[in-house]
Amino acid sequence: MEATLRVANEKKGYCLTDRATYLSHQKELDLAILFEGDKNLLNQYSVIVVSSKKFPDVNHRLAQGFVSFLTSENGQRLIGEFGMERFGQRLFTPNAKGD
Repeated sequence: MEATLRVANEKKGYCLTDRATYLSHQKELDLAILFEGDKNLLNQYSVIVVSSKKFPDVNHRLAQGFVSFLTSENGQRLIGEFGMERFGQRLFTPNAKGD
């Protein structure tokens, strides 16, 4: 995404990018956000524990613990607060349905 932003900046063009990458590099760019907030622009991240039957060496207990942490109230709070101190706005929107 950083390269995409740099090309758009160089060509004085448009691009789609995620908020975290844009905010991380906005001071180096002469680009402005033109459109945001539409549900069609949702950039959702997912976490999946792989099958221990298919991948017997995976640490299934640890992987499940990681999923539980990310989807917990505390994990969701940390995700929602990430970026606030540096950028004054959140970089990610927590949306786990709960654990």
